[in-house]
Amino acid sequence: MKYPLEWLKEYVPIKISTEKLAERMTAAGFEVESIEDTPAGIVFDVEVTPNRADCLSIVGMAREIAAFTGQPMQPKKNAQIPKDKPPLESLVRAASKKDTAIKIKLEDKDLCPRYIGQLFENIEIKPSPEWMQKRINACGTRAINNIVDITNYVLYEYGQPLHAFDYAKIADQTIHVRNANKNEKILALDELSYTLDADRLVIADTEKTLAIAGVMGGIGCETTESTTTLLLEAACFERIQVRRTSRALGLASESSYRFERGLDARGVWIAAQRAAQLIEELAGGNLVAVKEAGKKIAQRKSLSVSTAALNGWLGTDLKTREVQQALKAVGCEAIAKTKDILTVTPPSYRPDIVQAVDCYEEVARIIGYENIPSTIPEVALATEPIACDVLSQTLEKGGEPSPMHAQLTSLKCKVASLGLNETMNWALLPEESLTRIGLSKGMAIPLANPLSQDQAYLRPNLLIGLLSAVRRNLAHGAEGLRLFEVGSVFNKESKPAERQTLGLAIAGTWQRDWLGHSEASFIVLKGLIENLVQRLVKQPLELEPRPLSWALQGESVAVKIAGRTVGVLAQVDPQVLASGDIETPVWFAELDVPSLCAVNSCEQKITAPAVYPPVKRDLSILIDNSTTYADLLDAINSVVDAETVSVNLMDRYAGKKLPQGKYSITFNLAYRAADRTLTAEEAETHHQKIVSHLQDKFGAQLRG
Repeated sequence: MKYPLEWLKEYVPIKISTEKLAERMTAAGFEVESIEDTPAGIVFDVEVTPNRADCLSIVGMAREIAAFTGQPMQPKKNAQIPKDKPPLESLVRAASKKDTAIKIKLEDKDLCPRYIGQLFENIEIKPSPEWMQKRINACGTRAINNIVDITNYVLYEYGQPLHAFDYAKIADQTIHVRNANKNEKILALDELSYTLDADRLVIADTEKTLAIAGVMGGIGCETTESTTTLLLEAACFERIQVRRTSRALGLASESSYRFERGLDARGVWIAAQRAAQLIEELAGGNLVAVKEAGKKIAQRKSLSVSTAALNGWLGTDLKTREVQQALKAVGCEAIAKTKDILTVTPPSYRPDIVQAVDCYEEVARIIGYENIPSTIPEVALATEPIACDVLSQTLEKGGEPSPMHAQLTSLKCKVASLGLNETMNWALLPEESLTRIGLSKGMAIPLANPLSQDQAYLRPNLLIGLLSAVRRNLAHGAEGLRLFEVGSVFNKESKPAERQTLGLAIAGTWQRDWLGHSEASFIVLKGLIENLVQRLVKQPLELEPRPLSWALQGESVAVKIAGRTVGVLAQVDPQVLASGDIETPVWFAELDVPSLCAVNSCEQKITAPAVYPPVKRDLSILIDNSTTYADLLDAINSVVDAETVSVNLMDRYAGKKLPQGKYSITFNLAYRAADRTLTAEEAETHHQKIVSHLQDKFGAQLRG
């Protein structure tokens, strides 16, 4: 917003230079983007953060300047700060009419908590004075006539949008604040026609739509040169409703810009009085009736602010009196309850102050961040190691974590202890990222109003972000990558669902030492997951083949624990990697955290070391491609007790020399008994049972 310096000076004496003022405003959180010299004098163009709607006005910014410069608010004669709500009889000149000339009907008081109508007679439409035109022109608005200019002037001065209706054109002199009818149309003041949904709020009379509430007025009831009576609207509309309407229609205005950031319902009367004063002075109008509708405005709740806690957060050594003065400077009522505790009630125009830490921030802004000393924080070292589970329960400055927070923190600690590095990636993706891994846009959840096409969809998995991290690190010379991420993914099922998942990606050199080096592989990642699962639930891992759109064919499996599918593990298809400019093979796994946590932990069994030596036999067979290693292992253990035989995979081969659809697999089988050494004949009996069973069940063929 643009702020003419001379206009600000009408409310607060400014005794520092323009450059120093710009520096202090920026330090206080209001970045001065430019300083212009205009016919209205020096004008500051300031970036106001979305949480400070109160400063989208001359009075609001003047309050801030008064606070951080230590100057009192002292309005001059041609400026005023009316009271919140004076008696109606002090406003109405013709008591005989009072409020009977205006009828206001609110359909939903939550969407419109306050609506004030003021009726003026003997209006003379003419150009506004030059001083007013200069000021609103400097703020970026073209002067039209005295009535329209007054509404814009008060908008900039107090931050409260107003709208003037030609009273004679309002059917039955009744204002309805209601939801639009389905496909209701309105021709707005920008001369464009808009079709409204049923959940849009409008201002209407008994016959027609007069305005889109909080956004823009309509053509047909605006003031013209022939207007002699007018109804001035001053209202407060629910911010989310205004934002949705503005976005849905693609229609933004100075009014919607303020309403959607949240306006002070108590400030409506103040702006209405200021407008009434200017209409009487500049348009000759007489205020003859006032009508208010809405609900009772709730009082702000008080906060308890501890000086000791504040000093702990800011690293300061402020006294309670100094904290009290700083909070009073920003409009808070601060009463000392004890030597250390203040009872603070924020002003109605500061909805962003809702907890004690917000008060800490206000104190820091007012005393100046540059005045907070730079110190090295003191950290008390623990005398004993702290377990990750305990650490996850400890939050800075108090507060209880949720169970999910504790689970995620503990999970991150365990994964990091396996030697992986955590990454954090965007949850929003472009469509091309989906197609790169073989997903259509229909399989992901789109955003209704994306900020850009690069952030149009919610991520359906963690693969895309981790591949981006792999590409960046490889481009910077990394030889081996061990990455993980814990975050939300969004699935488009019967209804959109958000899930917490763990993603792991490894690539390049896994280990390098004086003996040589090893590369990342399927087996390495499988081993990491087995290790993690053992730490979490002490259950064996089960793998089941499962094709995935982004995985190399035949190199992808579902990960199961106790019969429950908890995730997937695969080698990423080289074509997917090539589309992302990655030449190094990548292995990726994703585990569903709630499913993983739902698996019951089992007791760890301890087996005494074998005392008697084993009798070993090799077994090499030719088998169909449809038969998996897990199938063979289950079959072997079903014939001979797992305590009697241990199975070690020695080799797997599939090539041109073998029949089509077949592969060769070789096991080393070790047979032993717990109480004696098996004889060769006993071991051979067990061995033949296994061979016969594999031949009968899978058609296995022995190889020499």
